[in-house]
Amino acid sequence: MGAGKTTVGMSLSSALNYKFIDMDKEIERSTGAEISLIFEKEGEAGFRKREKRLLDSLLTKTCIVISTGGGIITDHQNREALKKTTTVIYLQCDPMTSLSRTKNDRKRPLLQNSDPLSKLEELFKVRENFYFETAHHTINVDNLSSKAVLTKILKTLQNGNS
Repeated sequence: MGAGKTTVGMSLSSALNYKFIDMDKEIERSTGAEISLIFEKEGEAGFRKREKRLLDSLLTKTCIVISTGGGIITDHQNREALKKTTTVIYLQCDPMTSLSRTKNDRKRPLLQNSDPLSKLEELFKVRENFYFETAHHTINVDNLSSKAVLTKILKTLQNGNS
């Protein structure tokens, strides 16, 4: 959360002349409900099922940049599918950076608690190895602008470096 997946993803898709798809926005569009309401009504498990179905359909397409939700990699099948069929770039972000970028965002259901930093640290601890396992390239974004991140991604894709 707060790593810049959507902002950087939109810029990357524009630079590559690809279509951009933000999975959370697509789920909201297709259901007519905000992610927070889906979490409230169906729980995280219900949301993850919707997310998995959408990912499976997106992975059949070409010339797209996908901004996934950060939790998509908690599912082994999702990790395998992403690693096998796409180029995955992990925008690595420290929990403190994530908190500073998301602290005023009320649309993040996992952070609607009395200690969002602890929640971010917990998520990071659980997910970090999954991110590294799945990513073809990792870019630390803590001290970078979205423009600098985009430049790094484009150079990485051009050179094939991480």
